[in-house]
Amino acid sequence: MENSINWRTRKIIYSSFLWVSLFLNFDTGVIPAAAISIQKELHVSFSQLAALGTFVNFGIGASCFIAPFFFQVFPAKWVLIVNILLNSLFCIFFALSKELGFLFTARILQGITQAFWIIYSSIWVNTFAPISSQTTWLGLLQGFSPIGIIVGYATTSFILNINHSLSAWRLAV
Repeated sequence: MENSINWRTRKIIYSSFLWVSLFLNFDTGVIPAAAISIQKELHVSFSQLAALGTFVNFGIGASCFIAPFFFQVFPAKWVLIVNILLNSLFCIFFALSKELGFLFTARILQGITQAFWIIYSSIWVNTFAPISSQTTWLGLLQGFSPIGIIVGYATTSFILNINHSLSAWRLAV
């Protein structure tokens, strides 16, 4: 009985990691899909728009140096909960901001909070997936990242086709 509960719990946690991976990458698809709207609304150059799209990766890279410390000091469950809540807060901050500096800051902070999930989800799969399925589970986990980008792109395109206002891209975020 305990093994079936353990196995069920593992599947639930793994499914959660897949969904989080999808939604953490959703906004990465929003920016290219809404590039023209963002440029027109915010009056930004192409270089500034490109920076807006890449600053999340800067945050991920920078956070990879500090994230392991947090996992060593605090329970992983709480580190992940805090980071998903902060990521949601930074998404809202991004969606509501109109100043370029605030948008850049929000993107960097989104990346910082995403890194904790990126790092821990791979470790979790390596530790808790059945040995015969580790490669499949890790492959699917990594595959949900571009799927999230595609879903974000498609959702934004759909929203922009329905709502033609310049700020409609903010709804997708």
